[in-house]
Amino acid sequence: MNPDQAQSVVARCLTDPNFLLRAYDRTHSVIPGDGTAEDIAAEILGGVELERLRRFRGFITKVKHNALRRRIPATLGLMGALGVELSFFCDFSPAYVAARQDGPLGTRRHLDLFSNALSAFLLEQPEETSIPVAETFEHEYQIFDLSEGPSVVTETAHVRWRGAMTLSRRSIDVIRICERLALRNFSRDDIVTRPHVLFYWRPEAVESVSIHEVDALTAAVFTALRAGGGPEQTRRVLADVGLSKVDAESLRATAVAIAGRGFLELRGDWLR
Repeated sequence: MNPDQAQSVVARCLTDPNFLLRAYDRTHSVIPGDGTAEDIAAEILGGVELERLRRFRGFITKVKHNALRRRIPATLGLMGALGVELSFFCDFSPAYVAARQDGPLGTRRHLDLFSNALSAFLLEQPEETSIPVAETFEHEYQIFDLSEGPSVVTETAHVRWRGAMTLSRRSIDVIRICERLALRNFSRDDIVTRPHVLFYWRPEAVESVSIHEVDALTAAVFTALRAGGGPEQTRRVLADVGLSKVDAESLRATAVAIAGRGFLELRGDWLR
């Protein structure tokens, strides 16, 4: 093969990640090739050079995700700190290139594509890597989802929510991870296992999302209040999840406290 043909093979490897992957796989196959373009690439370039090209292809894909760092800076920063970012983008490259054939990706579609690839990638990683990365991504995606979604206010005869909210159980202190990465002072010791519940809140007519840590009982009451019922209906919802011992007085006090923080407005039977 002359230099021009060799350059052509390299160029195809860099522009067609699926071809590159097939050629790389051929270098590990014990079955003789039958002269395909992938066989020729494997023979001419060899496994070491194809692996270098695969990593360079992954680096190119990584660079093309710089715009996404505004949305998930901690996820990508954590993956880099844990040494798995480039490996992920090497694996992600074929799916990303295929998706981009139809044109630029919108942010939500891009994040969803990233999410699917990340889930598959993390299945092959140890838990000390997969759990922190997965929960950090879920945290940042939740913030994006609330901030970009419609500002829908839910109201019934008994309750009017003054914004959009969601609750998520976390096993890792993702707030600490995000803060330390933002300060560029992150170490593996900042990955702290601590089961807790985070409350994500976007007030009506506001784009920003605030995050609050709540205890298990408050989280249960928030969830029950989302059903939109009065005191008795809300107590039944709590009883269905094993909290039948919450008395009417304690429930009302908690609901009033939540309303006092500006999260909702109590109506109907709550005012009697």
